[in-house]
Amino acid sequence: MNSTTSRAVNTSTRPQQWAIAYGSQKRSTMAIMTLLIWLVMTVDVAQPADTLYLCMKNCEQCKSMYGAYFEGDLCAKSCFRLKGAFIPDCIDVASIGQFLNKNE
Repeated sequence: MNSTTSRAVNTSTRPQQWAIAYGSQKRSTMAIMTLLIWLVMTVDVAQPADTLYLCMKNCEQCKSMYGAYFEGDLCAKSCFRLKGAFIPDCIDVASIGQFLNKNE
């Protein structure tokens, strides 16, 4: 009778154990999915901000190199308009030519 009682207890706890294990697995899956979604959103948002920052810093560098001959505000407006897709290179005249003036 004692062994029968222990069997009954063991079989009645199995569904509860399975539910606990399944709930834990479900929470782990949700945590991983949340982390992946957060990573994807962070990468998509951070990338344009980084390129925009780099574009603005390069405009500032070119302005300090060329002084009055370089239209820094026009360069900065271009950075915002193109969302950092264009990054000026101060030693490449082709990339900054549109921002240079003769300033006589």
